[in-house]
Amino acid sequence: MDHLGEGAEGEGALFSVASSGEIKPVIGNLGGGVTMGVSLVAGGITAVMPSVDPRTGKPELVAASTENGEITRIPAPEMVDPGGVRTAREAGVLAITDHDGNAIFSAK
Repeated sequence: MDHLGEGAEGEGALFSVASSGEIKPVIGNLGGGVTMGVSLVAGGITAVMPSVDPRTGKPELVAASTENGEITRIPAPEMVDPGGVRTAREAGVLAITDHDGNAIFSAK
């Protein structure tokens, strides 16, 4: 994840790193500029990143397909400053930290 990276698609990019060391861009235009955690949900195709919408400044979750680059932005108005994210092993549940809200949220 490069939060500040500028590419042809815009700011914020997710990269894959092969065991050989080869680095490839996967998704761009994530609206970076803020520190985001990244977690792959079960199956490893969808990456979820807590973020702040670059247009509105409101908290959100960004779900991005690592296969086709499609991005879905999910508003998260209960959060103040979303940060880290972790997927529960073999379960469709995420834990998301809220730095300024002093809270941990779950998402399915």
